[in-house]
Amino acid sequence: MSFLSSQYFPPFDKLTPELALQEIPRLIADTERRVTELESTCTPTWEGRIAALTDVTHPLGYAWGLVSHLHGTCNSPAWRKVIEQLQPQIVTLFLRIGQSEPL
Repeated sequence: MSFLSSQYFPPFDKLTPELALQEIPRLIADTERRVTELESTCTPTWEGRIAALTDVTHPLGYAWGLVSHLHGTCNSPAWRKVIEQLQPQIVTLFLRIGQSEPL
């Protein structure tokens, strides 16, 4: 199971805190790598910058949205641990993106 399941409705019953702690760091690393790549290749067009940045950040944003939803609806110690552990990395990454001169 994955936080990036291609099903129309996410399989919430299969998305666990343990899975989040495995997948979200991988998605953060992949997004950081792709942002770095985009910073050196983006062009000042909608497709070259905005659409490309959306493509790069969407998987992490979608998965983190599911984590946030599950934290808000389940509010268990395990989901709070996920938020406490991973949210600083998410914030740091999106602050970097927001302050990137090339982007």
